[in-house]
Amino acid sequence: MKKEKLIYASAIASVLSIVFVAILTIWADLNAPLKDYLKSLSGHHWVTKSYGTILIYFGAVLLFLILPKKIGEKTLKRSLIWLFFFVFAGTLSVSGFYVLHFLKVL
Repeated sequence: MKKEKLIYASAIASVLSIVFVAILTIWADLNAPLKDYLKSLSGHHWVTKSYGTILIYFGAVLLFLILPKKIGEKTLKRSLIWLFFFVFAGTLSVSGFYVLHFLKVL
């Protein structure tokens, strides 16, 4: 059962990381002071977002590994379905934002 718990923890941590980076990417492109702040932390806004994503991912994996939750097959499948959905939604939201930005809609 330890392997299943690691897969579950990694899937949920990935979902949280995807949400973080998608929201921060769009928000920083709409808000110059936020982008400048991110740049001031590491030299480039993408590097700061990457550090944040790494911290969120590993922090969430550790948190979900130590939580006393039994992971069954149904829970594991559901977490992977959520991960697939958020990969698709994150990709679509960031790509859609940049297409609209390029077309000068945003």
